[in-house]
Amino acid sequence: MSTGGLNRWDWHRASAGFGFYLPEPIHFAQSGAAAIASETFKRACHITARCLAQWADTYRATPSFYRQPMREGALPANPDARQQFVDELFGWFTDVQPDGFAAEMSLRSGDRWVLDAHDGFPGPLQLRPEEFVELQQRLTAAGLPPDLYYPILDQREVVEASRSHSGSGVVRGVMFYSPLQWAARAATESQPLIVPSEDERARAFAAACNAFREALLLRMQQLREPGRPERSTEADELEDLFLPVQDLWVQSRGVDMDQQRRLGYRDPIAGWPTPPSAFQSIASALPALRRLHPDAFVWQVFSKRARAEQPIRRWDLSLWVPSIERSMFYQLINGVLFGPGHESKIDASATAPIWPIERDEFPDLIDSPTILENVEAHGGREFRERTGGDLGELRLYGGFHDERIAWVASYGRRYPRIGMRIWLDARSGEIIGHEEDPEAPSAPA
Repeated sequence: MSTGGLNRWDWHRASAGFGFYLPEPIHFAQSGAAAIASETFKRACHITARCLAQWADTYRATPSFYRQPMREGALPANPDARQQFVDELFGWFTDVQPDGFAAEMSLRSGDRWVLDAHDGFPGPLQLRPEEFVELQQRLTAAGLPPDLYYPILDQREVVEASRSHSGSGVVRGVMFYSPLQWAARAATESQPLIVPSEDERARAFAAACNAFREALLLRMQQLREPGRPERSTEADELEDLFLPVQDLWVQSRGVDMDQQRRLGYRDPIAGWPTPPSAFQSIASALPALRRLHPDAFVWQVFSKRARAEQPIRRWDLSLWVPSIERSMFYQLINGVLFGPGHESKIDASATAPIWPIERDEFPDLIDSPTILENVEAHGGREFRERTGGDLGELRLYGGFHDERIAWVASYGRRYPRIGMRIWLDARSGEIIGHEEDPEAPSAPA
């Protein structure tokens, strides 16, 4: 579910005259005094879909997150037939998956989505204010809470101390609260969490790195005791892990690793004189990829930890493998392929191939360094200087159904959140799209 906690749907994406409405997490949670029961959950989703179908013209639906079987197409034109069709879909959900309710569904009106439960119900809604009032009336008439959904502009956004994901520390972060979550927070607010100083954090991290480093050394010694094999998979993996942990431990003690690299220390970069570009990284990985997936083609490449003024060292590679009808995902670091790959059910068979891995020649496309220069010159640098944001990602993706292959650069700032995207034709370098988020409004008092 994409509401509450750390996530927020961008309020400004709604079409003119429409608003975003989000599921109230407290009602749709699995437990708690205000949570609705599983059968009531399904009934609420059914009533919502029935109501929203009258403002949509196409649908896409599947009984489970496996997305098989899948049904999609036009909704019946007759209002009564449309309501009956939604009832039939929910009956189909139950027939295919009688144990539990894990269906996914999208309703659209032309190019605008009305219900976006493509990752499972309940999903966000995009409605006119008067349509949202009608939905509330239908929910109330069915004996359901009228606040099952709420306007996204009623969501609170605050920076506060909270437990880390692991639960082992306290960090500051942006948190988002629905109206009921905000009311519950105010009612239960107690002793605030204390955020450690940066010096305390650094000392704790140095101690943790050192403890892990010593544990790695101990395990490597254990694996080399007399009578054990000289080499093993575990020993190799421990050695690969030890060096980055050692680096982190050294840095946590105040040693400048960038200076160490200038003095001669270097990361492996697959034989390239400088950190390789996106296409150079793929070229280095081709022999290994051919052994793994000889019939595959690259349909998407995107950066990790990109920064506008630094070489991009990490790329994620998306392959479509016809022989298994699956997508495979790999990571490239400085041109070195890291695995194992991750399998996905994403169907990329209709995408334009960026690079069939059977070929050695670079594709007839513009490589990442030139793209970075172009987007910086066409708004990226100005955005960074004006907002304090930074480049977050470069992504090259094959178009679906004869659309052109494009690069997209995503810039952003975490708080207050704002972003910008620039699209370029990957063959000509032409700017084909530019979009910047407006500043979000202040949370209501």
